[in-house]
Amino acid sequence: MTYYKCTKCSHVIENDLPPFKCQQCAARGKGVFIVSNDPPPQVETSETPSQTEEKQRLEEQRLEEQRLEEQRLEEQRLEEQRLEEQRLEEQRLEEQRQRAQQEQAERERQKREQAEKDRLEQVKREKTRLEEEKRREALEREQARHPPSRRKVWTHPETPAADEHRTPLRNCPAVNGEGRIFACLGNKLVALAPGEENVQVLWEYATGGVIPGSPCIGRDEAIRFHSSDGFLHMVDSSGTPCFEPVAVGEPLGWASPLADENNNTWICRSVGGLLKIDPQGKKTPRPFLRARSRLDCTGFIHQDVLYIGGENACVFAVRLSGERGENLWDHAQGEGRTGRFINAALARTSAGLIIAASCDDHLYAFHENGQLAWKEEIEGPMLAAPVVDDDDSIYVAACLSKRGAEVSGVLLKIDGRSHKIAWRYPVQAAIESTPVIGDDGVVYFGDNQGFVHAVDSSGDEQWRDYVGSPVRSAGAMLGEGRVVFGLDSGALIVLRCESNGLRANAWPKYMAGQLQTGIAPLR
Repeated sequence: MTYYKCTKCSHVIENDLPPFKCQQCAARGKGVFIVSNDPPPQVETSETPSQTEEKQRLEEQRLEEQRLEEQRLEEQRLEEQRLEEQRLEEQRLEEQRQRAQQEQAERERQKREQAEKDRLEQVKREKTRLEEEKRREALEREQARHPPSRRKVWTHPETPAADEHRTPLRNCPAVNGEGRIFACLGNKLVALAPGEENVQVLWEYATGGVIPGSPCIGRDEAIRFHSSDGFLHMVDSSGTPCFEPVAVGEPLGWASPLADENNNTWICRSVGGLLKIDPQGKKTPRPFLRARSRLDCTGFIHQDVLYIGGENACVFAVRLSGERGENLWDHAQGEGRTGRFINAALARTSAGLIIAASCDDHLYAFHENGQLAWKEEIEGPMLAAPVVDDDDSIYVAACLSKRGAEVSGVLLKIDGRSHKIAWRYPVQAAIESTPVIGDDGVVYFGDNQGFVHAVDSSGDEQWRDYVGSPVRSAGAMLGEGRVVFGLDSGALIVLRCESNGLRANAWPKYMAGQLQTGIAPLR
């Protein structure tokens, strides 16, 4: 604090800043106050003892009242704090009670769900058991009604072990130039040397999972196959790995590996697009082709372009040269577009038309520029791939389902000139087996009732043979009067036939040739 002295009346004021107005003489303005070193004079008071005592008593009374007020406020604060703590404790207990109720309700809900799940699982197991029993009884009735196969040469494996569970064979075995069979059986690639009346197992190569697709033999004679262990495996004809398995992700259900002229391997990614693996087993760091649509289909390669169906209802034409893949067809302009997704393997005619069996129950033919050449409505779903004869006639199977009737099937021939249905060959079961055309023009295929059919180019049945298990795999020719199919029992079966090889100048089977490289043959 600073002492300020009025220049008019000498009144001294104690203040932090110069006063604006003198309280004594009311003088104001600049220069009225100056700083003084002397404090203001003490005013002497003359109080009587009684006045002093009264003043002291009042002060004590004021202090007591202040103390009592502070005590009251403290008690009030403590009471409010106690009430707040009590409220919070009640709130905590209520939340705890509600949480316990919720947990109890959740446990009861989970218990009910688990009970319902167990009940449904039990119902499902019982239903599966009854269906299996019904299927077994039906199979026994079929076997009793039909004589055993009269054309069987051999099966492999001949009889399963008691505890062996076989995976149904839906893929197609590959055959090399020496006549050796390479078949994906369960989680193994098996090499077989067929004889006149039996077969010899040359070697087996096991993977970490079931192999759903078909093997592919490249121009380098190495066998490629994609296992559900998430790896691409590649072995030579002696079963020796060419390189360490390459991680490529889960396989798709309808797609098989393809090998191009330079022995690169092409894999359809489970999340869409394509992967490229070079002959040394090196995978490109990025997908060769990125696509939102999965290419769950087996395509073919022609003049460095991969033609393959997609789940976006379109056929892709992917240029394989360069660092990145390029789809040459503009789907937005309708090039390669069908009405629904495409899973069945594609085929090609001698006129260069790409044949696609779409899930919209239409067979499509596209020019190499993606323009639609023609389409033909089919009377049911096509679960098998089309094949093409040397006159560009097309054989395709369809499943027929009518209300109140068992599922049946039909083999259709599409005329190579009119592109209309030339004839129908009906069967009493669904057909999921891709036909194979022999060198004499006879078409062989299986059905889901366990029959293998042989039909000539006029639609007349040559023979049918009961093999005791549904046949859903694509057929292949072994030459010298032998045709081979895979069975739902998990075995390969070889039957005698009149054909001595594949139809020439045609697309006679799944993936066109015995090697199943995926390269379109020159026609």
